Amino acid sequence: MKHILLTRYNNGIYDLPNAENWMAERAELFAHTRESVFAQTAPFDWLVYFDPRTPDDVMMDLCKFPLMFPIKGDARSYVPNEWTITTRLDNDDLLRPTALAEIQNAAMMSGNREFVVDVDYEKLNTVTGEVHASNRTRANSPFLSLVSNKRNCYCRPHTFMPDDFPSMKIDKVLATMVLHGGNQANTVKS
Repeated sequence: MKHILLTRYNNGIYDLPNAENWMAERAELFAHTRESVFAQTAPFDWLVYFDPRTPDDVMMDLCKFPLMFPIKGDARSYVPNEWTITTRLDNDDLLRPTALAEIQNAAMMSGNREFVVDVDYEKLNTVTGEVHASNRTRANSPFLSLVSNKRNCYCRPHTFMPDDFPSMKIDKVLATMVLHGGNQANTVKS
């Protein structure tokens, strides 16, 4: 089964007054994300979605590695044409080396039906240096995967996915949410 990582890099960021600063800081964080992805022990392709206003040279510089495919547009537009695992990965978060292999093993239980596979994760606060468990009991984390032949893991907000699809959670920390003060949806408590 094909496994596609989907990352939204900077959609809508050019509407903010500090877009250029955000892009420079995010490139540094993304280097760590990229390193964690290329440490994976399982096969994958990585589609990285950019705001249409992103300069081509910036996209190509960030995605100049094999298996990375920069695309201008919205990650929700990806539609698999065969049974595929799609996994959400924010542009500043990290995967443990066996994360994709364990997701792929769990996805084999889907039996050619749409199915959510989620992983446990930790939160790393780079402001305080503290690490905390996610304490999420439902299979609805921002790292979840969807096995489907017609939609991807962004078809619905991740918090609602287990309401619409059978799901299972791998009770093992396989990802790290990086909290750094520049997060758009997560907060850093200092």
